[in-house]
This record gives sequence, C-alpha cells and structure tokens, in this order.
Amino acid sequence: MISSAGTIVGERLLMLNANQFGATTLSLKKLSLVAGQLSLMLSVILPFNAYAKAPSLSIAVLATELKLSWTPTEDLASYRLYYAPSPYEGPDTVNFIDLGRNLSISGLLPENSSFFVAVSSLVDGVESELSNIEEFSITLKSQKGLTCEELSSDAIDSDSDGICDLLDPAPESAAIKDSTANLANDFANRILLSDSGDRLINAAIFQNYSTEKHEGFIYASSAGGDPVTFPGGWFGDQMHLCRPGNFNGDQYQDIVVSSMNSFDMGNLANEADGYNQEKLPRTHIFLNDGNGAFLSGANLFQGTDYFRMRSYGPPQVADINNDGIDDILTQNGGGGDDYDKATDHGIGLYLSNPDGTFFDATERLDIAKNEIQREGYSESVLQILTESFIAIDLDSDGWKDLVFLAAYKSNTNLPFALFNDKAERFVTYETWKPDIAKSNYDPSIQPIVRHTEVVDFDGDGDEDILALCYRECLSGKYLGQNGFVLVNEEGVFDIEKRIIFPNGLRGTNTKNDHMAVGDINGDGFIDVVTVSGASDPYYVDRDIQILINDGGQALVDETDLRIENLNTPDTGHPEGAIYLVDYDRWRP
Repeated sequence: MISSAGTIVGERLLMLNANQFGATTLSLKKLSLVAGQLSLMLSVILPFNAYAKAPSLSIAVLATELKLSWTPTEDLASYRLYYAPSPYEGPDTVNFIDLGRNLSISGLLPENSSFFVAVSSLVDGVESELSNIEEFSITLKSQKGLTCEELSSDAIDSDSDGICDLLDPAPESAAIKDSTANLANDFANRILLSDSGDRLINAAIFQNYSTEKHEGFIYASSAGGDPVTFPGGWFGDQMHLCRPGNFNGDQYQDIVVSSMNSFDMGNLANEADGYNQEKLPRTHIFLNDGNGAFLSGANLFQGTDYFRMRSYGPPQVADINNDGIDDILTQNGGGGDDYDKATDHGIGLYLSNPDGTFFDATERLDIAKNEIQREGYSESVLQILTESFIAIDLDSDGWKDLVFLAAYKSNTNLPFALFNDKAERFVTYETWKPDIAKSNYDPSIQPIVRHTEVVDFDGDGDEDILALCYRECLSGKYLGQNGFVLVNEEGVFDIEKRIIFPNGLRGTNTKNDHMAVGDINGDGFIDVVTVSGASDPYYVDRDIQILINDGGQALVDETDLRIENLNTPDTGHPEGAIYLVDYDRWRP
C-alpha cells in the first residue's frame, strides 16, 4: 500500500506526483508548424552537435499524468529535457532539465498545463541535435469527474467524492490501490509544475510503501479495567532523518535519507508479528544534479540485501573504503522488550563499488551473529540496537574505524571499536593489536545515546565524539544528564575526562531527540544545538537549546541569550529533528 510521498525541491509546487500507474498510450497530435518554428529557434540559440545521435521521444498522457520516454543512444550517454510553454513565446521561455542516464520521467500536472518538449543526448560534453519535438496539454474534458470504474483505471477514490483520484483536481491522498506491482517504482524522479505555471521541475521522490500487515495490539488493562484492542494495520514506512554526503564523487553534496517503520513491539495480538516484520528499503539516496534539483539514487542499491525490518536514527556518512566516495552507516535505535530479538542486522554498513553502486558490507563486522527462526526461513543476523554507530580513524592509519557509543545485543557486550582492515573486515582491539592504548569507554554502560556527531571539538586537528543522551547519560559513577564529549587523545577516549553538557532545559525531565553542530558565533569552535521535549509527561513540549563551545574546554548554555522558545506544553510536540543551515552567509 502506498502511504505517502515526499519531495526535495526548492520552491512551492502546485501538484505532487505520488505514483506511476499502468502504461497507457494516448497519442497527441503534433503541431508541425509551431514545432518547426521552435526547432529552428532552438537550433539557433543552442550549440548542438549535428553528428551526435539524437534520441527519439515518446509522450503519453492519461488524465493528469504525463509520461515522457526516449530511446537510448549510447551506453554512456546522459540526457537533457528541453521545454517551453505552449503557446510558444520566444527563446527566453526555453528551459532545460538534466536527467542523467534516465530514459523516462513522469508527473501529475494540473489541468490546462501545456508545453512543448524535446530531448537531446550528451556524451563527453558533446550534445546531439534535438529529438522530435512534441506538444502536450493536460485537458480532462469529458473524462473529468468519471469514477474509477468508468475510467477502468487501477486507482482509487480516496476521498470518497465520487471522482477517481486520477481525475480529481485535489484528492486527499495518492491514487493507487494496494498493490505490489508498483514496488519497482518506490523511488524515482517526477516532473512537477512551478506555481508560476511556466516552469517544469525535476524532483526526486521518496515514495514509501508497505504491503504486509500485523494483527494489532491488546492492552490488558485500561482506565476502565477492561482490555483494549487496537486493530491490525500496515507495518508501514516513513521518512525519518537525513544527512548530506557525496555519493558519486562530483563537486556537489547529495543527501541520504533514512526511513523507519511505525510498528510498536509491545502488547502484540500475535507474538509472531514481532519476529516476522516486513523488510523494506530503509536507506535512500538523492543525487544533486548541480542545477538546483536532485535525482533519485534508487539504482545505486542492487538487490534486497540492504532491506531492513527496522531502522531508527540519523544516518552517518564517511569514506570507509578510501575510494573518494562517502559510504553510509545506518542506525537501529528504539527501546522496548524484545526489540533486539525482533530485528535483523539492525544497523547497516553500505560501501561503494567501483561502478558507483553500493552494497551491504554489514557482514564484514567481526561480531557474533544469532540464528533466528522466521516464518518459513531462518537467518544469521547481528540483531544490534544502537543510534550511535559512527566512523573515526582511531589508530591514525588513514582508514576510518567503526565505533559503538551505546549499543545493545542480547547477552553480549559489544566492543567500543572495530578497526578497519582496508574495508575487508572490521575487527576488535585484541585482534587488530593497534599501537595505541585501549579506550576505557564501554558501550554497555550507556542506556541510550540519541544522537552522535564526529567533529573536532577542541580544535586540535583530530576528531572527537559528541553524544546527545536520550534521558540520563551513562550509569554508575558516570551517571549524568543531557550529553557529553569524548575528547580524542591520540586515538584514546578516556571516560574520566569527558566534557559534560549543561543540564537540559527541563533538567532531569528532559527527553532529547536530535542535535546539530556548527560554528554559531564565528570563533572557530564547533557549537551544539539540540531539540528536546519532556520525559514526563511524554510527547509534551518542544524546545531548542543552544550550547556554545568555550574554547574546546566546556559547553555553555546560551539559549536564553540567543532565542526565545515559543512552544509550550500545550502547543509543542517533541520527536523532531533540527538542522543548521547558513541562509544569509552572515559572519560575526
């Protein structure tokens, strides 16, 4: 079942496409005279190479959905879509979208959208002539208001207004039936229309879905004393957190997005649901095209090895295999009874291949696996719960090692560090025998680290570790509150020398959700911004806390000096994320 869709674009849009539907061809009459004039104009203003092979463009429209596709020219060719509003109003109205190596694109556009379109191919910077030029118009006419049955379309009327969503100017949700037929299209790029009505935008779509259901939850007691039953539903998948990185080696920053299911392990009506959760893609890449848009990176993952039952927490990026491409580390946080038993590997280590794709290298971690019996099969998996799986070069050999700041695995104490043996294996301190002392930090003494960042906190040129705690930090004599910094001393992290965050805005009743790091006051040191709510009552309030780095020696709470938190227990809701973005390029 398709549940929702999201876009990464830079301006407000009138209509978002959520799904593709079954192929339907609807030919449009080519306006030869106007198209010929447009082709002549384009040949004058655009430097095409007459000897490069032009693609052949096909166009189809079903109700409000536009589909463009073109024939491949050469193996290494990329493609460019040219468009101009119809009626044609001169060369200043011609724009283009670079589409990489994609051979098709689609979109749901508002009624009365009308454009001329053509495609060219590019190889080694040489651009072909234009393909055939086509015109399309989104006009529903007599089809407007038809039911899905009358349209004979694989779509639904989600808002029950008697009009098939595919023909509806403003349906409440995406138009698609419960179907696995569309799973191949769970990410893609779509054409969208700007609010000015004269510009097409190529937007990467994260299209989440769920096709398997659980049987619900039973709570043995309630305020009235009777059991309460919640019905079953989809396991679900929803966009969660993101991080920038460079996943194709160009000069532009891309984005990796983590997604998560919304399934609660407690009070299951059917215990087997916990051990047989749906596995889906939980890691999604969007590639920056350098022209203000993002391209779907769905084709960068091959197969289903990278699918996970659960994934919760901010992804991390680092070049683990030293090929110049950022690799991806994913988390598997969350608490509750049997969460570890119900997961698979949980975490993910995704390394780049020479061909630009990514593969699941989690098996290369030297950690014992558990044999788990699922419904109809068994699997050998790590079953790790953590939100603090990070990468840092501990032994100064030029290879990023792997670190767990707080991690749980049934009946096992996980190591603080796994040393990187040229990305072929990741082994313990005892196996690697590095020429550094062993850190005295133990991941098992920390209940939950909510968020971890690797930065040079003290300005000495090496990387330190910042940890934001969920509620209280550490345990025993190290028990604290809010967060802490582990300072890197030649690859050794001494818990006795940790730098403690100031108390949260609600003291010991603070429940942290997320943090961002950056130089807020321009002094060259990394500062910290957190977002939190109340621990009790849960899901109440949402506040921002600003912690200023005092020369790499301490953090000072300057929240009240810099902002006013406007949310109250009545208006705020926690569980949010926070990011620092330099919009105005101001420097103090």
